[in-house]
Amino acid sequence: MVSKLLSLLSPSLLAEKLTELIPNLFGAFVIAIVFWGIGRVVKRTVGTALEKSNVAEDVRKLLLRFLRYIVAIVALLTIASQLGFNIGALVAGLGILGLAFSFASQDTVQNIISGVSIIIDRPFGQGDWISMGP
Repeated sequence: MVSKLLSLLSPSLLAEKLTELIPNLFGAFVIAIVFWGIGRVVKRTVGTALEKSNVAEDVRKLLLRFLRYIVAIVALLTIASQLGFNIGALVAGLGILGLAFSFASQDTVQNIISGVSIIIDRPFGQGDWISMGP
């Protein structure tokens, strides 16, 4: 058992595995830089478009943050694919996890969606009085 472990840790085998891994690591690094640039371009473009269309600043921040997370998730999945991970199984697992999480937290998700709706629609402003039921 020990001899098998030592054979796996031999310098020649480690050097061979490292030389096989270097192109994938370099590719992952390039992909990360490309997605960083894409994120900056998307932020600048969408931010300018939202500003020109007179969208409220807090809504603009919310949408830009959401877009930043989407770009980051796609970048991480692409980098993981470059490094040899099975992305199909990962995405399917995340989908099932998201479904289970959404069923478990229906009230919380409903409140978050309601809050976003209030931020976007702006049915009342600062200084308004709101009365709640009897």
